[in-house]
Amino acid sequence: MRTRIGLLTCALALLACSGASEPTEETVGSAEQSLSYNAIRASLNAPPKPFWTNTDEAILSPVWVGDNDRGSVYAPLWRGANANIEDLIIAPPGGDCRNVKGTVRVDWDKAANTVRITLKGRNIPRAPVVERTEGVDYFHNPFHLRQKDLLVTGYRLWTIFGTINTALTSFYYDADTNLLLGSEYDFPGGPPPNSITVGFPIFPLVSSIVVNPDAQGRLYHQYTIPYDHVTQEGGQTGAAIVTNLPHDLCQSNPADPTAGQLRPYVYGWLPPNTGPSFADILRAGVIFDMSIEDAATPYPNNDPPYVFSGASLISNFAGMQGGTPNGYHLHLNRVVRNVAPVIHPIPGGNGLGCQPFLATPHVTGPNFCAQ
Repeated sequence: MRTRIGLLTCALALLACSGASEPTEETVGSAEQSLSYNAIRASLNAPPKPFWTNTDEAILSPVWVGDNDRGSVYAPLWRGANANIEDLIIAPPGGDCRNVKGTVRVDWDKAANTVRITLKGRNIPRAPVVERTEGVDYFHNPFHLRQKDLLVTGYRLWTIFGTINTALTSFYYDADTNLLLGSEYDFPGGPPPNSITVGFPIFPLVSSIVVNPDAQGRLYHQYTIPYDHVTQEGGQTGAAIVTNLPHDLCQSNPADPTAGQLRPYVYGWLPPNTGPSFADILRAGVIFDMSIEDAATPYPNNDPPYVFSGASLISNFAGMQGGTPNGYHLHLNRVVRNVAPVIHPIPGGNGLGCQPFLATPHVTGPNFCAQ
């Protein structure tokens, strides 16, 4: 069972942001005047501009240059392209997703020990209110104690491991009840008494501070983190970790993990000098996710203990060739089962009349212990 569940978790792609845009912006041409791939790639030779540009408008899939030591990636962010299980993908007020778009550019330099991240957006809803319903689009989780409703909000941009190239982390289950107790991060002294140890891979993730677009929905935010050990913006906090696993071993399905229970487990935060390097993220395949987060509570270092809210707007899996296209969502079940295509159309699409949707919940599963 460990091997099969491990394969499941390896296949999962999260996640998980903004700043006030400058009033200046470049005149953007029509969709018919889209720039060529070579022109978009050539734009990476110059520093990013602090406003929405023709290349931001034109880019449709991730563009990479350089190598692990020095290079850049430039990717579009679309509504609902990727999300962790149980994440709610919101829709703008009025249900018009036609013009919602973001871009992210990352420029890294190992010798300088820098990773510069530039986030932009257009038509981004300012401070959206997120109200969820228990049992419908929100499920209580003792290992991810996020807020149900978000009334005063901003955005965070998350940079996330897309696949697993790390050793397994030990998780502990009660030997009598088969219920999850926690991980080696919760029990640094070793396994608790009367427990079962199961290994799962984890996904490290780091984010920007919480910020918002301007009144016109224009978004611009740039920040720099270390290359050798990635951190939260500001460098006071290291990475958080997330994985998806059964909270009840009796509800896990080793033959097909997506047919059993899979729920998030989140732990924050690691010390700033203990996290993975940016090279580790590049080798894993990077995911970007812009989440909606609480902006009302003054958390220490601006980093809440629940890590992320589970509400998302725009994202992409830059580590997948071509990324996730606009109007599609990377589907967990198809990834795990290795069934092509691994993307499927977003319910209701990303046009006029778009609707919120919940990303592949697996809150419960059959009780295999009783069979």
